[in-house]
This record gives sequence, C-alpha cells and structure tokens, in this order.
Amino acid sequence: MAKETNKVRSLKEVRDAIAKGLADITTEDLVVSHLDFGEHAEGYRWELHRGEVPFWVDLMRFQGQLDLLVAYSIMFVVPEKWDESKKTELYRFLLSLNDFSQSWDTKFFLKGTAVVLCASRAGDEITKESSRFLVDSFSRFAQILSQKVSENYGELTKLTVKTEDGNSVETGQN
Repeated sequence: MAKETNKVRSLKEVRDAIAKGLADITTEDLVVSHLDFGEHAEGYRWELHRGEVPFWVDLMRFQGQLDLLVAYSIMFVVPEKWDESKKTELYRFLLSLNDFSQSWDTKFFLKGTAVVLCASRAGDEITKESSRFLVDSFSRFAQILSQKVSENYGELTKLTVKTEDGNSVETGQN
C-alpha cells in the first residue's frame, strides 16, 4: 500500500511544533500573535530577544499549503546625515555579505533607514528541530555579520532595543 506523502499538516500543527522548538532555546515567555494577510495567507508571529536585541519569527501559510518560516531583526539604523552615495556603498557591502551567507537563506536588506537581517526556511521541513535550528543559526549569523558590518561601518552602532518597562530605545551596540 502506498504511503500518503502529500498530506498538508494543519497550520496549528506547524505552529505548535515551532512553539516547542522556540521554547527549547529561550527562557522567555513566548507570546504568539495571529497574522491575517488577507484571503490567501495567514500565519503567526513570535517576538524574542537575543540579549537586548529584539527579533521576530513569522510563520506564514500561502494558498493553504506553502509554509514559510522567517526570522528577522533590525540590526542597525543608518544615520540620517548619510547621503545617497554612502547608502549605495553600504548597500553594495551588504550584497557582498549576502554572498557570504549562501548556505542559508539569510540576507541583509535596507528598509527605510533600518538595516534588517532576515533568514528563512520554506516547505515541509518546518518542524520543531528545524525552527530551533533556524533561530539558532540566525542568531549566529547575526553576530558574525554584525561584526563584519561594524568593522567597515563603525558609525552603524545604533540598535533598537526593548527596555525593562517595554519602551523601545536606540543604544550603542558595542
């Protein structure tokens, strides 16, 4: 008898597996939010911290079957005084770092004045173990890539962090 291999796990099943994986690597109380992207996509979001730096893990399901797990964090804030040529230089440098991280779908990108690090995993391999591995690998890449950016752009030292009273502030990274 042929084994059924095309069964799509329920979104709740995937969410619960990820929650267990994240609970294994943090002592924080995990808060999960439901995300509604409209008619064709839905998902969940967890907010975590590595030290003081917040990052988010999103689970998204598209068209009722394709799952995407994404971890991302705002790594740096580009100073307002930078002109377009300096931003272009930074963008080219980030592209070279993206090549450095080819083994994972880990990328830097610019969103407004923020430099964001993002790692993702798609498909059926989203399990407790793979979610834990994604976040652990993301965290390690964040440290390595952050160091490389700081070596070349020391002025990019501001991070958005969450204080004990829940407010967000910018602080020095070093």
